[in-house]
Amino acid sequence: MTSGMIFHSPVNPYDELFLKSWSGSDGKYQAGPSKIKWNPYSMHLVQESFQYGQTTIPTSTISGPGLMSWDAADEFRLQSKIVEAIKGHKFNLAVNIAQAHQLVNMVESTLLHFGRSLRYLKRGDFTSAARELGVGGKVHQTRLNSRDVSGRWLELQYGWLPSLSDAFEAAKAYEAISQGRSARIVAVVGKGAKIDRSASPGGYSSEGYHILTKKCIIELEEDISVSRSLGLLDPLSVLWEITPYSFVADWFLPIGSYLENLSVIPSLKGRFLTTLYSRWDTRFTRAIDPAYSGTRRYGHGRDVTRQVLMNLTTQRPTFVDPITALTRRRIASAVSLFHQAVT
Repeated sequence: MTSGMIFHSPVNPYDELFLKSWSGSDGKYQAGPSKIKWNPYSMHLVQESFQYGQTTIPTSTISGPGLMSWDAADEFRLQSKIVEAIKGHKFNLAVNIAQAHQLVNMVESTLLHFGRSLRYLKRGDFTSAARELGVGGKVHQTRLNSRDVSGRWLELQYGWLPSLSDAFEAAKAYEAISQGRSARIVAVVGKGAKIDRSASPGGYSSEGYHILTKKCIIELEEDISVSRSLGLLDPLSVLWEITPYSFVADWFLPIGSYLENLSVIPSLKGRFLTTLYSRWDTRFTRAIDPAYSGTRRYGHGRDVTRQVLMNLTTQRPTFVDPITALTRRRIASAVSLFHQAVT
């Protein structure tokens, strides 16, 4: 066991501050020299520089709130990254089989309309040819039919683009299965945000940036089966994917990703090492009250939390902020869906 603390306490509020504390277990090898031991460890460090310039009124760049925390949504993203790294692809054979008829119908319809358009063009009937391609209106007009526009957009977003992506992921799946996957998996997820750690926000600002990163290292005792990797043991994902408008629900509550994680994570056998890194840096940015003008000061913080686990518990999904969920593309898709429903 190792632990300790270093604390340089300031004599006055203008002096430098330094605090570092740590705790963890010792040992390099586990079960003989052939296996490196993973040790839990935690470290907390806070440092603030001398206050330069204005030294009449003390300031602080490390006292205010605003630091981020690692929440359930972040853990969910990390587990999704873990599942993707373990499988080596995003291809789900079971879902593709269940939705195969939709792709066949889409391709058949596209080829049919395209063929008819070519036939009309050959006869010199440009109006009929344009109508087959989704352009309506009278002769010499090129005004688009609004229902055709929304339909083509939805077909592109949820038909052609996913199909092209599935073809690419299928190739990746073949490569992962044929060449074998590594027994050591590493997944990393992070986030960042601007912060202000001023002790007196009404008098001055101490702005900076906070970064949170979590890494998970997994050493598997056995590889997941091919059937599980391809989603053949995941009937819940198939049922969810073929449910009408399930992709809209996933915008706000990622049930599809949760079901995929649930089909893989509980079956993993091995050891797991998670490390959460926190890093923030601030400085005296500007004086709101003129009395603080001329101040120069800096603050820093570092935290490390390392845990050794024997298994992972599947993180449940959380609701996504509607502002974050509704991207421009999704808004366009939502408008198209509404238009298709009412026209």
